[in-house]
Amino acid sequence: MNESILSRPVGCLTVQELLSVLDERYKQQVVATQKTAATPEPVFLRGHKELAVFLHCSESSISRLRASGALDGCSIERGKLILYDRDKILQAMSKKKPRKYEHWKRAS
Repeated sequence: MNESILSRPVGCLTVQELLSVLDERYKQQVVATQKTAATPEPVFLRGHKELAVFLHCSESSISRLRASGALDGCSIERGKLILYDRDKILQAMSKKKPRKYEHWKRAS
């Protein structure tokens, strides 16, 4: 882009010059947005805190889910570190669990 156009005030530019400046800036913005949109999200969530943020619940709820066995097969433990597979977590949460007293219901 011509530096003389950039150094002039906006009121002194012609319509053609103004449109060329705006068009070039728009193209730069689109390219920058495409680069950031192409960055994939991480596949693993690290620890109870990240999983709680991901599922919009508390850390104690994560501990309760883990103790109940609802998250079996969704995590990898390496010493103190626990990694949760995001896709497996979503699959485990989408399964419909039977209610505790569902067998008491009468067939109508």
